[in-house]
Amino acid sequence: MIKRIGIFGVILMCFLFLSYVPPIFRSQELPESTQVEKTASLDAVDDELSADYYAEFVGQPIKDVIQVLGEPTDVVDYNESRQAMTFGESQADFLQADIDDYGNVASLFVAGEDIPDGQFKIGMTLADIGNGLTLQDQFEVNFENQVFEIELSGNDLNTKPLVRFDNGSFAMAHLDQMSGRVLGISYYSKEMFLNNLPYRLINDSRLKRPLVIQDSSELRAYQERHLSQLLSVMSERQEQSPAILNQEMSDVADQLLTVLIKKLPEVIKDDAVLTEWQDLRNQVVSQSFLTLDSDAIHRLLELADTSIVNQDDFEVLAVTPTDNLNLLLMGLYGGEFGQQQLFDLSGKSVGIAISEGMLVLVFESNQR
Repeated sequence: MIKRIGIFGVILMCFLFLSYVPPIFRSQELPESTQVEKTASLDAVDDELSADYYAEFVGQPIKDVIQVLGEPTDVVDYNESRQAMTFGESQADFLQADIDDYGNVASLFVAGEDIPDGQFKIGMTLADIGNGLTLQDQFEVNFENQVFEIELSGNDLNTKPLVRFDNGSFAMAHLDQMSGRVLGISYYSKEMFLNNLPYRLINDSRLKRPLVIQDSSELRAYQERHLSQLLSVMSERQEQSPAILNQEMSDVADQLLTVLIKKLPEVIKDDAVLTEWQDLRNQVVSQSFLTLDSDAIHRLLELADTSIVNQDDFEVLAVTPTDNLNLLLMGLYGGEFGQQQLFDLSGKSVGIAISEGMLVLVFESNQR
């Protein structure tokens, strides 16, 4: 009897261990030599670093930044007083800036490799980052008479480490979990950092003025162009031909997204997954994202009239939320899923549709 109980206990422990996996992606661990350990104490006070090249742009008038970077290649209004601007078009100089209500830079996303010396650079490893820099796992942020206590998990430290600068801005490096190298860098003002917070809040503080983004056709078109450009930058970095934005594929993506919005409970049959999808979709600040699994994609295709193309000719990726496309794409590229699918878009036709917190990406199948 004791022997049977012992065997059952071992089986139960194995089941619990194997079942504790993120709901969508299983991240490949970085080599042990490059991993960063969490500090034993959560009471560590973070050090403020001298603002580097791009950190100094945060909080500055965009008109002054344009004098340095040149005219933007694309511009869109988030709402009546906020804008997004894209600068550059290649892996050398690609950058996006968010402009706040006062005409100042609220955040920057940098994917261009030609970056002046800073704490983070494209292609850096964790070992490079940690050379002379101790990464912190806890930050205390004071904003609008509130104190936000933020904790980075061990996985956060190895995939999206964070530093704070002496001008009040933050920088987050987005690492590819396969190679352990930096894919992109996000710079934030204090308010924008709290609006895009992809880390755990220790206390129960909430931002009193969440960012409001109007879901306009102009914004959706800009987001689709931006995502297409960023996909091309990633392909270029891998020395691959860029993906080709295709109108026929985009029509399919629009059709599938319309069905997904109207018939989500028919697409996602699992009540727990449906609740999680709906909760994430409606969040202004999200720490993770979800994709539809293959069964849900199959149901989505059955519900849609995709007769304009052969369903065997294309594959579908559906994701929520889309509150920050840069964080989303860095997460997709940084994980095992991204390696398997997004890195395989070389020279393929793609279609993109974004609306109501959801993204549908349609691309040519390898079987075509």
